Parts: sequence; C-alpha cells; structure tokens
Amino acid sequence: MTIRSSLSILTVATLLGSAIGAQMKMVARPFNATAYTELMDCVRNASRRYHIAVEHGTIPIIPPEGEIVDLESDTDSALGDCLDRFSPYLQMAVEHGRGCVNAGAPAQTQDYATAEWAASNGARGMTVHNGTYVSARDV
Repeated sequence: MTIRSSLSILTVATLLGSAIGAQMKMVARPFNATAYTELMDCVRNASRRYHIAVEHGTIPIIPPEGEIVDLESDTDSALGDCLDRFSPYLQMAVEHGRGCVNAGAPAQTQDYATAEWAASNGARGMTVHNGTYVSARDV
C-alpha cells in the first residue's frame, strides 16, 4: 500500500497493523536522540520547510501552511526516504497541516526542533522485533 495525500496521518497504529500482519512486533522504546538528530538532518535536506510537533509521544512532521504531503511526489519523496530510514527507531507521523495536530501540542520549525526539545516534550522511540524493517511506504 502507498501513502497518498488523502491520508491525514501516518500513525504508529498503522505501522503496528502492518507489523502484526507480517508477524513482527513494534515496541515503544526510550527516545533515541541520535536517530532524531539524524532524522532532522535528513528532513532539513528535503525540498521544503516542515514544522515538527510532539503529540502523545509521536513526532508529526507538518508541511507548510495550506500544503499537503504526497510522498510519491518530487516535492516530498525525500521526506519519504527520511521516514523509511528512521521509522524503525522513532514514532513518527505525517500531517497535512498544523490544524491536524492537537492545538496544545508543542510545535517548532525544523531548524529549532532539536533532540533536547523533542525529548523534553515527550517524544518516544520504538523498535521492530524479529530484525524486520517496515518501510513507511509499505503501510
């Protein structure tokens, strides 16, 4: 299955559903600051400027106001690569705009969304058991 712009969020629950179908187990883990820092480096190299939030431990990545995310497009394919690379280590989501994230959730521009900021706002990590990787593009 491919993520399309019609989806409002790529959630851990979706990844978990794929993992269960493949008899894998995705487990919440402590926040991985190194993986988060590398994720932010990857996101900064993408073709547009995203906002980052922390909502209930998950790290939503939000496009500029009024725009949507389509991981199949040239604009967002680099973001898709970032999600594929770091989804085994961090609880992440892609949102279609700031309005999709709880108004009380802390948010920051990608330039200021440091690992310390994410950790202090409750970001969580995760791992995939059985050594199997689930691509964000496959959910």
